[in-house]
Amino acid sequence: MTHAICTRCGAMKFGCLTTCTTCGQMPVSGRQLAYAHLFSDHYFDLPQLRAWSRLVQDGISRLPPADAETEADFLAAYGLGRPPQIGRASCRERV
Repeated sequence: MTHAICTRCGAMKFGCLTTCTTCGQMPVSGRQLAYAHLFSDHYFDLPQLRAWSRLVQDGISRLPPADAETEADFLAAYGLGRPPQIGRASCRERV
């Protein structure tokens, strides 16, 4: 089972590569696909995902951060160093 956060609106959704039933966002670009996969239970536990979901929905935070400096700080905080690099084909194969 894959729980994930919509990177546009912050809603919890089932499946990291699926269309969000709240806002209609479907990850398409390489960056969107990478972040969709990152903000899933493949990398973070469900309580952490729910906490982030609430922060985004309450307007306190955004996923992913809007500017490069904030994005770098956000990724560094989790030891990632740079945005994850996931190719479109490899993501589609995992569905």
